[in-house]
Amino acid sequence: MSSQITKELLVERIKDWKVRISNLYEMINTWLEEKQGYFIKISDKVNMYEELMRRFGIEQQFLDVADIYKDNKIILTIKPVGLWIIGANGRIDLISKDGSFIMVDIADHFEDPNWTIFRSNDRRNGQTLSKELFFDILGN
Repeated sequence: MSSQITKELLVERIKDWKVRISNLYEMINTWLEEKQGYFIKISDKVNMYEELMRRFGIEQQFLDVADIYKDNKIILTIKPVGLWIIGANGRIDLISKDGSFIMVDIADHFEDPNWTIFRSNDRRNGQTLSKELFFDILGN
């Protein structure tokens, strides 16, 4: 793939980002079906209008934000932060009352995601996203 940045390439990256986010939410939903009282709900949108988008005249986009509920109380919010991140192919924050985590996709562009989670206070020691890790973050 050419390293030249074009509007078309950026539009394809944005589409891919939206698909990866949607697929992540679907995977988490499948995991939560195993746990009584848990569910995921798309409840908000976050504005995506990064510098490269402005520079190439790409309209702002809106990305889904998901909340994880336990017994009808929000226990975790999953919020996309940015696509163009140094050393990663997108960043999503996981926010709970017990702490925050940073999840980045360390896969190459247009490859299957490789979600890796870091504690917000330890950005060196990431762990690959798994069902077990996710439930640990939820406190289960």
